[in-house]
Amino acid sequence: MKNRTVSDLIKDLEEIKAIHGDLPLIYAKDDEGNDFDYVFFSPTPGYFDDDACEFIDDVEDFNSMRDEDDKELTINAVCVN
Repeated sequence: MKNRTVSDLIKDLEEIKAIHGDLPLIYAKDDEGNDFDYVFFSPTPGYFDDDACEFIDDVEDFNSMRDEDDKELTINAVCVN
């Protein structure tokens, strides 16, 4: 499955809004639809560690943050909920 980008999501949402209006956003807990809820939070930029499946959004500390290989962390993803 291809990773989505901010541009992909904006394009899709603009198309939906043009047809159906400015609807509330919800999210699915998992891909099987076992639970749903409204989106309450604004998108948050941060660092996503795909291997550890962790997201760091404390961007004020980014200048001093480094990974286990002493590589400086940079913003590489946006969390949407």
